[in-house]
Amino acid sequence: MIRYVEKVCEKCKKPYSVRWLSPFWRKKRRFCSVKCSRHFHRLSKRKCIFCKGPFAPANKNQKFCSNPCQTKLLAQRRKDARKKQWGKNQRRGYVPTKYPGIFDYAGSLLTLKNYKEPLTQIPLGEGVGWFGVLSSTVDGTGIQCHVCGEIVKMLPGHIYNVHGIKTKQYRAKYGLSPSTALFSEDLRLKNKQRTLEFIKSLTKKQRKDYLDKGRERCKMARGKRSSFYPKKSLEQKNKEGVCPEQLLERIKNIGEKLGHVPSKDEYQTEEGTSRYLHLIRKTFGGWDKAVEMCHFRPEDDLRRVHHHLGGKRRSDEDLLEYLRIYTQENQQIPTATDFKRDFLPDLSAYRKRWGSIERARQEAGVYQILDAKKPSRWNSNLDKS
Repeated sequence: MIRYVEKVCEKCKKPYSVRWLSPFWRKKRRFCSVKCSRHFHRLSKRKCIFCKGPFAPANKNQKFCSNPCQTKLLAQRRKDARKKQWGKNQRRGYVPTKYPGIFDYAGSLLTLKNYKEPLTQIPLGEGVGWFGVLSSTVDGTGIQCHVCGEIVKMLPGHIYNVHGIKTKQYRAKYGLSPSTALFSEDLRLKNKQRTLEFIKSLTKKQRKDYLDKGRERCKMARGKRSSFYPKKSLEQKNKEGVCPEQLLERIKNIGEKLGHVPSKDEYQTEEGTSRYLHLIRKTFGGWDKAVEMCHFRPEDDLRRVHHHLGGKRRSDEDLLEYLRIYTQENQQIPTATDFKRDFLPDLSAYRKRWGSIERARQEAGVYQILDAKKPSRWNSNLDKS
């Protein structure tokens, strides 16, 4: 008795019968006909244009293996289009005018009042303008959005309704101070005048209660603000002239004035204060890292000469020869003060190789050159060691 098995074609999804002992069944037949088989395998060679994975399309126009891939690709294309448009706006806008601190952006004159240059510019595709700077129009009728570059009167409603960003996140992302008003200048003055008139209309007791409640709100806001915002925002640093770009610009200007890479002492002498050294160390992690970010020419870096004499590229015999030459010329024993005044290579090189400067003196034969006896205190220290 011949047995048949009912199966479903993977291409046309129609049922068909297969003999139990037929060769097609032994090969695990998947299609009802050769036509369906050829059509299925021809279309299965396609690759998804997003994940690049092979798939069997249901029709000739299918280009994605699944709906999530199609959604992700369309979102990526929209994002790239926005970046491209932002890049065009940023390149097209911010044309400097003949007046300092005033720029022409897409036909609107914007001012950077109370901010000191240079400033950190927002990268292309991430926004428009500078970090820690609130650009406003010259006439005070509008301010610029950092996300899209549009000139508006009130930023809180615009950034939430259009970009889906809350005011607190917007300030933290672009380095604005928590006390900066996100309103145009004329609207801010109107609100201020309206508040003053309202306070004047109150009685003495009502005025006192109103001001006390305002102080309590400020204290509560200051307590919540400390955990979210840094102690000093980038906007405040831009106004004081101590943002990262401005600190690097100070080092570059002093380097151009001296003609070589400045050292800490030279920088402090030119500035007349050690305040900026503290800020450089706090911002960049050290003086050497800040100098590297300035990208000076290698031939202008005189520190390499001192580093060369420091012993890392000198043999032991060369370092001992420096001690002999100094002793013969000055007729005195080299001390730690002579190393600090750069008469000799770095003192740390001798301590790393011989353990102490005294043992380096003995190895170089300084006392034989002077034909003098060693002090008794050196003998006692050597006996203990």
